[in-house]
Amino acid sequence: MKNKTLILLAFLALFTAVGIAQPTSWNWYFGTNCALNFSTGTPVSIAGSAISTWEGSASISDATGNLLFYTDGITIWDRNSNPMPGGNGTLLGNSSSTQSAVIVPKPNSTTLYYVFTADAQGATGGISYSIIDMTMNTGNGDVATLNTNLLAIGAEKITAIKHANGADYWIIVHELGDDAFYVYLLCSSGLQPPIVENIGIQYINNSMYWGESIGYLKASPNGAKLAAAIHNDIDTVQLFDFNNATGAITNPINIPYGTGDGPYGVSFSPNNTVLYIATETTGTIYQYDISSNNQATINASQYVVATSTADSYMALQLASNGKVYSTESSSSTLAVINFPNVLGAGCNFVTGAVSLGTGTCGLGLPNFVDAVNATANTVTSLPTDTTVCSGPVVLDAGAGATSYLWSTGATTETISVATQQTVSVIVTRVSVCATNTEYDTINIHIIPALVVNIGNDTTLCIGANLTLDAGNAGAGYHWSTGANTQTITVAATGNYSVTVTAGTCVDIDSILVTFVAGPNIALGADISVCAGTPVTLDAGNVGAAYLWSNGATTQTISPTASGIYYVAGSFGACVATDTILVTFITVPVVYLGPDQLLCNGQSAILDAGNAGSTYLWSTGAITQTINASATGLYSVQVQNGVCTGSDTVQVTSYTGPTVNLGPDIKICYGADTALDAGNAGMNYFWNNGSTEQNIRIYTSGTYWVDVDNHGCKGSDTAIVIIGKKYWFH
Repeated sequence: MKNKTLILLAFLALFTAVGIAQPTSWNWYFGTNCALNFSTGTPVSIAGSAISTWEGSASISDATGNLLFYTDGITIWDRNSNPMPGGNGTLLGNSSSTQSAVIVPKPNSTTLYYVFTADAQGATGGISYSIIDMTMNTGNGDVATLNTNLLAIGAEKITAIKHANGADYWIIVHELGDDAFYVYLLCSSGLQPPIVENIGIQYINNSMYWGESIGYLKASPNGAKLAAAIHNDIDTVQLFDFNNATGAITNPINIPYGTGDGPYGVSFSPNNTVLYIATETTGTIYQYDISSNNQATINASQYVVATSTADSYMALQLASNGKVYSTESSSSTLAVINFPNVLGAGCNFVTGAVSLGTGTCGLGLPNFVDAVNATANTVTSLPTDTTVCSGPVVLDAGAGATSYLWSTGATTETISVATQQTVSVIVTRVSVCATNTEYDTINIHIIPALVVNIGNDTTLCIGANLTLDAGNAGAGYHWSTGANTQTITVAATGNYSVTVTAGTCVDIDSILVTFVAGPNIALGADISVCAGTPVTLDAGNVGAAYLWSNGATTQTISPTASGIYYVAGSFGACVATDTILVTFITVPVVYLGPDQLLCNGQSAILDAGNAGSTYLWSTGAITQTINASATGLYSVQVQNGVCTGSDTVQVTSYTGPTVNLGPDIKICYGADTALDAGNAGMNYFWNNGSTEQNIRIYTSGTYWVDVDNHGCKGSDTAIVIIGKKYWFH
């Protein structure tokens, strides 16, 4: 947020424009038989007014404040309130036209006056002018030229502005159906062809009765601004820059209102920085600070001065006493803004402030030449001797001249001067009205500039601090904290600014420093868990921004692999971190095998596997393997860190059978014998298919038996021979 300061010692205009004498607007004629005189500075009602109009009127006095004539735009009454012979109902204005007429003296003449008229709402009278010759009609004046048409169809808007040369006048009107302002120059040789400025809102008859044409067009006292109230359907006031040296209209700024609000009256303050607007529908007077020349800033400055009923506060007119007056429709009084230069309630609005005697006002007040204090709003002379803190210096001799001649040899409007020197310029302006030559000289002194930069707006974490350095050692310092040192250290949120001074050079800088609370992240102690056990790591600090070492940006993660996990959490520029080691331990897989069957004193080696682990057997052994020979249930727990696996096996020891079928047998034919496998209660399987312990033998053969005791087996074979009876003789 930089704010460079260019120091100019003083400004002095070599030529000043001659303002029109204020007494020319001392007599106001308007409404129904209303007349006011401002010669004492306080408006006083005077009798005898013949005018009767609802809206526009105009009046003019001589250089000492004596009334010359007045008009409603249709009839012209002389100083004695008698209709001029050629102006009795013959002009093309309208009693329902906002600015039905304006009276402009012809430059370099004391007897000729132009009366410009505007018909109402696009009617056939358009924009016209008539010329009044005050030498006619025994010195009471009469119409010398009647109703010369300028525009066939025009808005109810006419304003006249003093030219920057102090002698001539600009007359500005607006065509209907487009966005064209017509800017006419009136000089001693007469009315010149118009400058057409296509700018701003188009008046395109949205209302179907040319409601857009209604509303005042006014200029600021210095001639640098125009304000045009655009009535129904558009409901906007447009503010423009006006160059009263060239007639250029630029920089439209919109001040909008609600549909049907009907902006009507406008007036600038005497110091040119405050604009007043009156709207018809709500009967409200608004105030705006226009010094910024920025649309958003101007609209944001709106202040309601007064609110009444519809058609109440309508026309607004700046008087020669520096006050702004408002109609109070169909009333015998006017309201007043006593201090129009003051923003807010200090402008001092008062209702019923001015008595109109037996007269009654309508909507309008008399139209006068605006910008009576006008001077060129471009630089037509150079500043006085100037000291600046950096170069180059751009000198502008003012726009719109015919020729320029600088002491440097340049012939352009502006030049750039980068060294200490004396510069002069001759400016020549030639127009159809006059030729003017201006001269000016300036001494320029350039000294080294200060450059102050205390940095960009910064956000830090609470607990930190920041040192601000204004640089430029040896200069003078004034901080917003009251410190006067080159540096300060800050630890609290705030706007900090410093002004650095070195001689006449000044530079200012400011910075917004914001301290915010940072996150507090604690992932906890390192974690060791068995593989497959769910683990959730939570960085906490809901709403923070997160970045984990695995790329995740969530508040929590659920790791499944061993490793070191890191997270950074942040609130704005404040960051906190934490790290945790997560170890997933392999769970021992223990398998002792199927249940074991042992026979006749056999033993089995039981192996718990998982070499390197810790073991605990049901026998009390702590080795990886044990030798089991006795019947029993054997179990083991295998521990790998915090992870445990186990298994159980049944070992059963049996005595195997001893089978003895005896010696081979020889028996006689017809005899039988029996074979006994013994081992009662066991399982038997004979080769003849028998499953009995004993079998009877009737035939010769080889007989064998398998005896099974729970898997422990024994067997034997016997040969049985049955002989024939004669064998044994």
